Amino acid sequence: MRFLQPDEQLVPMARAMFTDLWDGRALEAKDAKETLNKQLKALGAEVKSLLGRIVQATSLAVIGAYEACIE
Repeated sequence: MRFLQPDEQLVPMARAMFTDLWDGRALEAKDAKETLNKQLKALGAEVKSLLGRIVQATSLAVIGAYEACIE
């Protein structure tokens, strides 16, 4: 009992398990990246819209409210 060796089938099975886990994490990361990119695009459009409204606004109170939304 001085040396313990894994069964010959254990190593390929463990490798397959870790590969499946790794691939699953990679897919989750890709999905998260896509979601964040969509949110970033939407926020960019919102900021652009608010900046357009600021340029067209004449009331200082309205301009201040739009600027507060952007910050």
